[in-house]
Amino acid sequence: MHQTVVHRLFSPLKKLLPSWLSDFIRSLATAIIGPIRFAFLSGYIRSSFKMSAVARDVSAIPWYTYPSIDFLKFRDFSNKTVLEFGGGQSTLWRASKASSVVTL
Repeated sequence: MHQTVVHRLFSPLKKLLPSWLSDFIRSLATAIIGPIRFAFLSGYIRSSFKMSAVARDVSAIPWYTYPSIDFLKFRDFSNKTVLEFGGGQSTLWRASKASSVVTL
């Protein structure tokens, strides 16, 4: 099993502390570190500072939820024309994936 740095650092604490306390500390650390890690990996932090929806690599992404972006980014729109209502971030994102984008 692959252990992260956090796992390796937390392992000695598990041996020293009672299980109820080590479980609580682990749960608390997961509740705090998990969302912060997601915010950095997804580009959410960078989007907040730029005040524009961008991915981790600073490319434009639509104002959709991250799961819907993940769902759509693997679809093949390369030979399709996309019709969309309202131009903006999603237009830039779709323009890089479709043959053409028509915005109303």
